[in-house]
Amino acid sequence: MSGEITPFGAEPSSLPRVAFFAHDSQGLGHIRRVLALAGELARRRPDARMLALTSSFFGGVWSTPERLDLIKLPSQSRLRVYQHDPNAQHSARERAPLFYGLREVLIQRVIDAFAPRLFVVDNQPMGLLASRELVAPLEQMRRAGSARLVLGLRDIFDTPEWVRQPWFHQEITRLLREVYDQVLVYGDRSVFDVVREYDFPAAVAEKVVYTGYIRKREPLTPAAELRAQLGAEDRPLVVVTSGSGFDGAALEQAYVAALAQGLLPDVASFVVAGPLMAERERALLLQAAHRPATRIVAFDDQLTSWINAADLVVSMAGYNSVTEAVGFGKRLVLVPRPGPGEQLIRATLFAERGLSSLLSPDALSPKALAASVRQALASPPPEVTLDFGGLERAGELLAGGLR
Repeated sequence: MSGEITPFGAEPSSLPRVAFFAHDSQGLGHIRRVLALAGELARRRPDARMLALTSSFFGGVWSTPERLDLIKLPSQSRLRVYQHDPNAQHSARERAPLFYGLREVLIQRVIDAFAPRLFVVDNQPMGLLASRELVAPLEQMRRAGSARLVLGLRDIFDTPEWVRQPWFHQEITRLLREVYDQVLVYGDRSVFDVVREYDFPAAVAEKVVYTGYIRKREPLTPAAELRAQLGAEDRPLVVVTSGSGFDGAALEQAYVAALAQGLLPDVASFVVAGPLMAERERALLLQAAHRPATRIVAFDDQLTSWINAADLVVSMAGYNSVTEAVGFGKRLVLVPRPGPGEQLIRATLFAERGLSSLLSPDALSPKALAASVRQALASPPPEVTLDFGGLERAGELLAGGLR
């Protein structure tokens, strides 16, 4: 055998093929968004065959469309597996050429063989910045005119100051202007205007569509059933999540310490450590699970149902956690990732609109967190007027662009 991989010439040409790219280096947000979009596209176009190129280990733990398959790329969180000398004083690319090389080869071979008619990239227009791994295959598809190329951006990519750096802004602007056909922003323009904040030129602005925030279609376990499991029928239920848990230990440890110190005596608590939390930190959390009306788990694929059942959600400020809680009209306490970035911007903007409370990570302590929880529980639920039609609108646009 020659080892050559060829497109699926035996399939009828009428069968449309769709490829997604979802890079998750620290979280679960990209793959969850892609799975939601794939599900919506499958609902509208049941004839579509779909692949998702993803770095995430966890894409298969949620239900997926029958005609979607996942192809696992090397994960940045496991970079040491591929490094020749992790301590060498070189760039990441020089320390781990195998890691970047494998990703580039896999991406290119899958695109060549699968020959998608629609290619949807989630939030990373070039792929990994260190390798610009998507640039060559994107330009190849553009020259061939073989696929519609769509970039989907979460509501906030990063700080305007970072995005406007000349080297980055020039390359991103070039790709959006010359290569991508459309840019879908999964947010509400009234909250964060991507075109204005990132100083995109008119030629790029014309391609931008604000879809609204994405709320995933998931069957929900009845709230009363979940609350009864914790004995939360007559007491407030607080759900605590830091997404993947990769950098959420400080938040969850502060909450568990507040419980241990008796600062939240009347609440029921459902705490999700997250599958990417370090084993030692997760073990410390799980040791605290033996408390009345408290459950602490590493992962739960019904987290959306728990958020729906909650009186209050305590979270970092990742896209999925915030949109799920606000979309259900829940009280929300946000402790964003330390330092400037999209989480701090999102938490600040939502707090300014009265949709959440904001506790600075610099001020995080069991006492401060407990005070924020008590104050939020004493307040009425927020009045939500944001656009949460993103999944339907994005699904319509993607289905309409699939020929």
